[in-house]
Amino acid sequence: MLWELKPADLSVGSSFLFGTMHVAPISIKSKLEKLQPYIENCRLFAAETNITEQKENKFESTFLPNGSIRGRLGIKKFEKLRKILLKAFKIDILQFNHLQPLVLNSLIAQVCFAGIETICPDEFLWNIAEGLGKEMTGLEPTGRELDLFERIPMKYQLDGLRAIGKNVSKFKRKLFEVGAKYENEELTTLYKSTKKGSGGLSKILLFERNDVMAENLFELSKGQSVFAAVGAAHLPGKMGMLVNLKRRGYKVKPVKL
Repeated sequence: MLWELKPADLSVGSSFLFGTMHVAPISIKSKLEKLQPYIENCRLFAAETNITEQKENKFESTFLPNGSIRGRLGIKKFEKLRKILLKAFKIDILQFNHLQPLVLNSLIAQVCFAGIETICPDEFLWNIAEGLGKEMTGLEPTGRELDLFERIPMKYQLDGLRAIGKNVSKFKRKLFEVGAKYENEELTTLYKSTKKGSGGLSKILLFERNDVMAENLFELSKGQSVFAAVGAAHLPGKMGMLVNLKRRGYKVKPVKL
């Protein structure tokens, strides 16, 4: 999951790019701790977005601009889904009726891991870098969720929520499979799984963001070394960040931890 980026200008030290997940098994912690020396040797740490700023501004982006999930699904469909999710996850979606459906989907996924010790690689690495006194930034602008939610069709968001209710066991199984694939560093498999699950929105959810993050990483690493940590699915593929950075003159090679 860790890649060294050697610039054409040999007077500048290598930068590093690491693939993360929002939630992963706690067993990955020892591997994350091995990244500290690489972070120490870089001047700047970059996550997908500035996590500190993201937390401060998250309230606005997580809510529907108007209406509710119940209003969009209809009373009967909403109540049926509510009963299923209450039984399966002990979560009453009526309390989260005004959230963006994708946010509620993510919340349900977190509840799925209840009782299982997990770690958030994004925040874990951010905290390490912050503790080392590194300069911190994001490869995407803070608040980009608002733009994403505006561009992602509501039907896609609601279909994802309904799919959980239709087959709870399948949802749980896929969730744990993703965690296992990440732990085993099955990068290509993770990418294909994410692309397949994007429902034809790969351009918005992956490819466009890959371009933005690769461009910003390229600019940030001019004259200084950068340690960047982004979602693992953004790295591989013909339109992934690794290929993008190669086109910009970097020599890219994996680092074995």
